[in-house]
Amino acid sequence: MLGIEKAAAVGIVSQPKMILQMIVSAAGIAITAILARRKGEGDEEGLNRCIKQSLLFSIHCTFCFLGCIINGVDRKNYYSMTFII
Repeated sequence: MLGIEKAAAVGIVSQPKMILQMIVSAAGIAITAILARRKGEGDEEGLNRCIKQSLLFSIHCTFCFLGCIINGVDRKNYYSMTFII
């Protein structure tokens, strides 16, 4: 059986994780819609630009969120940690 501290830790960690998951899902849906529009218009140059930009955006967000997560793990008071988004 889980203790109170362990159950609270799971709850605290789950909230930022869910927010991050929602942001990533929303970005994926938006990028897919933009790419589909460019493909439907037959704009190959615009499609390639959008693919490059979305790839760079994904890489940038990965390092941003990874930095926030790594910095947050080292702190004792994880709940008061602020995420830079």
